[in-house]
Amino acid sequence: MLPQITAVLAKRAGTIKSDLDEAAQKSAAAEQARVDMEKAVAKARADARALVDAARADVTAKLTAEQEAAEQRLTKKIEEAEAKVDAERKKALAEVPGIAEALARDIADKFAPANASAPRQRVAGEA
Repeated sequence: MLPQITAVLAKRAGTIKSDLDEAAQKSAAAEQARVDMEKAVAKARADARALVDAARADVTAKLTAEQEAAEQRLTKKIEEAEAKVDAERKKALAEVPGIAEALARDIADKFAPANASAPRQRVAGEA
């Protein structure tokens, strides 16, 4: 009977050892799979970050170019408006002497004597 018990115990010990070895192998494989998955996730995150950074840089460059173009258009419009205002100012200033002369004559005519035959006094600047 003792040899049977010894044989059963030896068989159980072999089965337990085999099960433990298999469990250790599966545990090591699971650990390797976890490590591989973490590496893959880290790579995917890095790739995604690189894509986002590249897209952000592209959008920033486009926005900067559009902003510069808009600023150039606005600068050109401002310069054109300033030139137009300057031209109108020069035109208006050129008309001032004529307006002043006409106004002086109108004033002089209002103060002139009622007698039209009397010689009219000259206003400063009249020839």
